[in-house]
Amino acid sequence: MKFLCVSAFFETQRQGRWAWPWLLLGIILGIFGLVASDSLYYWILYFLAQYLEIQWIVDFYYTETHTTPPHLILMLLGVGIPFWAAAIVGTLVQGRSVKSLMSPLYGFRWGLVGKSFLVVSLVTALLSVIPGTGSDVPKLEFTGIGKEHIIWMIPVLLCIFIQTSGEDVLFKGYYLRQLGAVTRIFWVAPVLVAAIFVAAHIGNPDVVDKLWILVPVFFINELFIIYLTIRTGGMEIPLVLHWFNNTMIMLFLAERTTQANDLTLWVFDKPLNAADYEASDIEMVITALIFNGFFLLAFCWSRSPFYVPPVTEQEPPTEKGL
Repeated sequence: MKFLCVSAFFETQRQGRWAWPWLLLGIILGIFGLVASDSLYYWILYFLAQYLEIQWIVDFYYTETHTTPPHLILMLLGVGIPFWAAAIVGTLVQGRSVKSLMSPLYGFRWGLVGKSFLVVSLVTALLSVIPGTGSDVPKLEFTGIGKEHIIWMIPVLLCIFIQTSGEDVLFKGYYLRQLGAVTRIFWVAPVLVAAIFVAAHIGNPDVVDKLWILVPVFFINELFIIYLTIRTGGMEIPLVLHWFNNTMIMLFLAERTTQANDLTLWVFDKPLNAADYEASDIEMVITALIFNGFFLLAFCWSRSPFYVPPVTEQEPPTEKGL
């Protein structure tokens, strides 16, 4: 666990403007950048709806539930763009390049991206056939594939990445590194960032109904992802996991009244029976534990073909990778 106690992920941040006053200034100006970019984005949409009367933007601006592909894209951009703006402003205040948000220690490792995609696909396929981890499968309804899938699937996938990467570069590419640089106790930054990240998702409709079970599971999952981020010294794994997760729950398998939209291929209804509801909660915990266990085994077991050595065993980071 040496790579956690004396982490290059944090140690390399102790250069230039990294001390507490600069961190606080970066956070404050980052929040300002988030609010300003969010306001500008929705002002542009308002202008397009009010004065150019683009109908699908008018519908988006005055509709609360966004299930159509163009509305989904606008909603995703409305999350991703402000988070990217906050991360960029914060990291520039502290004298770091925008590139460092995606490549904190090393150049971006596409090989690790490929490994992550392969592992998460294999584990997901395995979970689908393990008894006790197939929550809601008997109630799935296939919605069919239409021309809207051909037209909109790639743009939506790209916008999901803008949304998920925006959250990741702010919380892990910026907050995690800089908080870790100013706090000498190695677990403080991961716990704080995981708690803030989970708190930011509490208002989501799919979380509200199951706060008591989803919040601790979400928190543990986030700590698990942060652990892999610090261990590998890069953003590749969290970027893949977050994108894959959101793609699955938006486009492939979603509850009808929460994340499902017009492109979702399989939808299911929330269990009405109290016993079924409790059983689905237990299955959710089991699934999360098995998923995390297999993922840790794949990347942390030295005999695994997907093994990634901790940063203490990798070549020292260079200035180019910072």
